[in-house]
Amino acid sequence: MRLRKKPRAVSTKSMPHPSPTISEYITRKEIIDSKLRTAGWKISRFDPDRPLTAYDRCAIEEFPTESGTGRLRLVRRGEQINNLLP
Repeated sequence: MRLRKKPRAVSTKSMPHPSPTISEYITRKEIIDSKLRTAGWKISRFDPDRPLTAYDRCAIEEFPTESGTGRLRLVRRGEQINNLLP
């Protein structure tokens, strides 16, 4: 019978501390944005000079809201259909 070796302790000194901001950004970019693109949505940055009617099947990043800047707003045929990640 073979005995298992005791696992070595891993030093966490060189590991960066996770950042909630970076984690949210990575989640949105790697998971949510790719799923939206697969479903036929275009990812666009908010442009205050572009009217909402110019967007169709767009997920608009950093859309302004009453409480600040929203994370992602879905717009279809110029109408907001939902607000994701407030």
